[in-house]
Order: sequence, then structure tokens, then C-alpha cells
Amino acid sequence: METHDRRRAGERDGCGARHGDGDEKVKAAQQALKDKGHDPGVVDGKMGPKTMTALGDFQKSQGMEATGRLDERTVQALGMDGARTSASPAAETK
Repeated sequence: METHDRRRAGERDGCGARHGDGDEKVKAAQQALKDKGHDPGVVDGKMGPKTMTALGDFQKSQGMEATGRLDERTVQALGMDGARTSASPAAETK
């Protein structure tokens, strides 16, 4: 069980973000939530309780199951389809 605990500190959650680390996709979601009137707290890229609550509230407002997870359907509903990849727009046009 000790191995599981050590791995857990750095493992990725269901959103692709590592617990405790800032993540650009989460940061984009936090800003999108804020723009749509759902308070995720500080826009820091961390998937904390306020962000999960804001995600759940947003999902519910969209008629979705309120899971509080940043799944593909929620990413699309937030209008952040481009946040799926880390490639910059300039790299995509080359």
C-alpha cells in the first residue's frame, strides 16, 4: 500500500491533471467556468474542490450529469475544444 500512496501524489486524475500541479487544460477550464458565471476559485490550474464544484454546477446547468470531472463532453460544452492538445496553433498550420 505504501507504493500506492507514493504513486498517488504524482498520478493524474480523470482530467489529465496531476494532483497538486498546475495544468493548462484545468486552467483553461477554470477561466471558461468563470467566464460563464461559475466560480472555480483561483485560476491556478489545480483541480481543487472549488473547481470540481464549479464543474458540477456547470454540468447541471447544461443538463449533463454533474460529475465534477473535466471530461470530453464538458470540455466541448465549455467551448474549449482546442485545449485538448498542447500543440500551438502555429505548429498546427505548418
